[in-house]
Amino acid sequence: DEIDDETRLRKYNASILGYQYRNLELPAALARAQLERLDEYNARRIENCSYLSDRLKDIPGVHVPDVPGGCRHVYWMYTVEFYPEETETDMLPEEFRKAIEKALFMEGVQVGQWQTMPVPCQDIFQTKSGYAASGYPWKFIDEWKNRNYNCGNYPNALDFCRRYTVVAGIHPPNGLELMKKYVHAFEKVFSNLKKVKEHLNDPIIAHYSGDLFRAR
Repeated sequence: DEIDDETRLRKYNASILGYQYRNLELPAALARAQLERLDEYNARRIENCSYLSDRLKDIPGVHVPDVPGGCRHVYWMYTVEFYPEETETDMLPEEFRKAIEKALFMEGVQVGQWQTMPVPCQDIFQTKSGYAASGYPWKFIDEWKNRNYNCGNYPNALDFCRRYTVVAGIHPPNGLELMKKYVHAFEKVFSNLKKVKEHLNDPIIAHYSGDLFRAR
């Protein structure tokens, strides 16, 4: 993965193919034990995220996850999209998202992006260098040879990447007490978008805490 020179955050732009099918005994044992609590963890995430969605959906400019009828969302990630067109600001979607992320971060809400570009736009698909720079599979499978990965063919994915952010902290043991604070932070930020715009270029790196998404 590439690293952004300024923020030291991963861009998630794959340039080569990699395979990691292996697993080790210790993480396998931990995962097996945690599976016994899967239903409990799923229920807590659903409760947390349902609470957020029920309250954030009424804020102009915020779009919450859509859950089709008859389906259950267990929220490995909780993503929201920002639409400045629905507010009284003149910022572009990407500018608006960055400004909101910084403002929410300063209010104590951990937010940020994971994928920063559509998968077909990543270097591995643009260069078709393949596994070990051999060009495999594009050079060796006839039906793959003329495949086109023009980023312009994915306008919805590009638009999503401009608008979305992930709200962290929705996993157990966190509960509704923290979700209420998140809602308060969203309401505060969106009640004063003029002030938010003024801080668009502040040197704030809004993202998850820890090293999961950050390079040392």
